Amino acid sequence: MKPIITLLFASALVLAAEGFAQQESQAAARRLVFSGMVDADFASDYGALDEAHHLTGLEADLTTQVLLNPRLYAVVRTTLRDGTVPRQGAGNTWTPLAFDGVQVNWKADDKTILMVGDLIGGSGYFQYYRYKRSAAVVGEHSLRGAGIRHGNLLVQAGMATDSAGMRGDWSVFGRWTRAIRENVSWTPSLRYTLGVPGALPFELGVSFDAGFEDVLELHASTGMQYWNPDTDPGTFVLVEPRYTMEPYFVAGTVFISDKGEVPSPNSPRSTLTWKPLDDCILQAEPGMALNKTFSTSVSLEYRNTSFNAGRDESFWFSPTLYVYPAARAQWQLWTALTKPLINGDGSAPRLSLGSEIAFTF
Repeated sequence: MKPIITLLFASALVLAAEGFAQQESQAAARRLVFSGMVDADFASDYGALDEAHHLTGLEADLTTQVLLNPRLYAVVRTTLRDGTVPRQGAGNTWTPLAFDGVQVNWKADDKTILMVGDLIGGSGYFQYYRYKRSAAVVGEHSLRGAGIRHGNLLVQAGMATDSAGMRGDWSVFGRWTRAIRENVSWTPSLRYTLGVPGALPFELGVSFDAGFEDVLELHASTGMQYWNPDTDPGTFVLVEPRYTMEPYFVAGTVFISDKGEVPSPNSPRSTLTWKPLDDCILQAEPGMALNKTFSTSVSLEYRNTSFNAGRDESFWFSPTLYVYPAARAQWQLWTALTKPLINGDGSAPRLSLGSEIAFTF
């Protein structure tokens, strides 16, 4: 009997060891990966040089990936937000940490990912610094539902938190990127919203992205927004080239948004504030890289908030110093002189200055 007991005891030890090893392996497979972005600034507006108005802004996004196994992982997003960066902060010293959604992704195969939860969508993002987190073709939005990504095709459907400016609408979003050749692609996309009384709102358009021999970059988008027969369909064109001939560069933005006499609620809007974007932006930014750490530029801009509001125009002159202390960090020091192009007391130039620092991890 003793050999049998000894054998059983040895077998139990082997099984226990295998169990502990399996648990340790699973624990090793379940790990956390953190990434995020911090963007903070302050801006001082001196009005007619006789009074100052100071504002600070902050956006800090933290993404936590919980890797359950090689094919299954969860994404949890949290954010701190104080106004809109850049130059539109709310001025709150402390802002609460907010839950910003969770989703679970399952990698079915090498090309297919199934996802459920709070899904983020958007297309046609600006390069222009004031709208750098806004999308022109399909505005950035969150859907609580399900989606699938197969190669370069993405389809999401669910209840939207901000589609067309209303909560609880059922929305479908689709985006497909087609590579023409290396560094050249085009992306059609659309979003359709159901459940809005008396309306069938949708946005659709196409984006073009290209790079030519590290000298010329081109980002361009065009699209339209429809709401119902009582509002005018909105259309827009966005063209943003950047030409580099070291150490010099020239970047530009041409944005023309025709919202019509009765603008649709789903016309291009800011991601964070949901305010309509300017109807017209013409910008040129020539600059020079001083070395690997410092660059300087001057942004010359014409802006028209609304074609329908009369002469709501202004000219902006903004010198900027860029500092790159690390690979994923940028610091800006800027001044701006704004001249409203109107008659009367409101036409005096306005001076402002500020600083912005952003980094990712």
